[in-house]
Formats: sequence, C-alpha cells, structure tokens
Amino acid sequence: MNGKRCKQCLSLLLMGMLALLLLSGCGTAEKDSGGDPAKLSSFEAEVIRLVNEERAAYGLPALTTTDALTAAAARRAEEIAADYGHDRPDGSSCFTVLPEFGIRYETAGENIAAGQRTPAQVVRAWMHSEGHRNNILNPDFTQIGVGYTHTNRGYRHFWAQTLIG
Repeated sequence: MNGKRCKQCLSLLLMGMLALLLLSGCGTAEKDSGGDPAKLSSFEAEVIRLVNEERAAYGLPALTTTDALTAAAARRAEEIAADYGHDRPDGSSCFTVLPEFGIRYETAGENIAAGQRTPAQVVRAWMHSEGHRNNILNPDFTQIGVGYTHTNRGYRHFWAQTLIG
C-alpha cells in the first residue's frame, strides 16, 4: 500500500471507531455502566484522575463519570474542534448537549481547551485559570465527563470537560 492509501484506510478506521464510541454512549441512564474506566480513553481517564487529585487537595470528594456524560463531552470536543467556543454550532448553549444524552442535572459547568497535548498540560492550564479552576473545585459538582479529539487543523488537540451536580 502506498502512503496515501494507508492514510485513507487509517482515517476510515478512526472515523468508524469514533462513531462506535459516540453511539455506545447514547443509552438511557438505566443502561449506563457507571462510566467504567475501561471504556474511557487513557487521555480521558487521566484527566479525570488529575481533576480528582486536585479536588482531593482541597478536601473535596472525587467526581464520578457516566457513559452518557462521557459521550456528551466527546460530542462537545468534536464541536469545538470545528468551531471553538462555549456555544454550539447551532448557536445554542453548550449545556443543550446534556438532554440529548438523557442527562438530568441541577447545575452544570463546562471547561474547554485547545492546544494542550497531554492530560497533565490541560489540567494544569485549567487550574491556572480562575474560571476553569472554580468549575473543577465547585463542591456542587458530583459528576464529570471528558472528551478529547485530535485533528490536523489549528490547535490540533481539543478538550471538553462537562461537570454536573
């Protein structure tokens, strides 16, 4: 296989895997596996671990995750890769993604970032930003979803963190 064909096959394989990941998180709360860490990418799981480490340093309980919240954050990561900002591509609030995945909540927050190559870099950036840090350390939040996507455009690395309580 030549290099161009190999890249095309790899792109198709990655798109198929992403589609499966997004579809697997579209179940109802009753079908939710409780955010099994084995189903998270290593980047997503590491962001959650680092966030919980930060929360523990401030005497706050660890955040848990769910498949639905992870899927919602993954959707937001894809959206910000195409159009960076807290508004969705249709102009609606970032929080409108939550009911699309059957997520009910009383309070919600979103942290997004672009350009950081590793979980440690993105969590460090969020902790050095007052608004992002306030979301991470908000005692009202009990659950977290993390989405990450990589593109060949712009900042290349896009992160979305959805927090709810």
